[in-house]
Amino acid sequence: METVLATKQDLMDLRIEVEKSRSGLIKWMFIFWIGQLVSFIGIAKFIFHQ
Repeated sequence: METVLATKQDLMDLRIEVEKSRSGLIKWMFIFWIGQLVSFIGIAKFIFHQ
């Protein structure tokens, strides 16, 4: 007796969901990095301006 664990459509749906979450993660990583850069530049200007 053969057990079917996932169909091709199930695997395609899973691949699409992983790609969506991955692209969202990359977007939020860039937003975080830009925020860190802006904060660093602000602190550096404050320290070295004096």
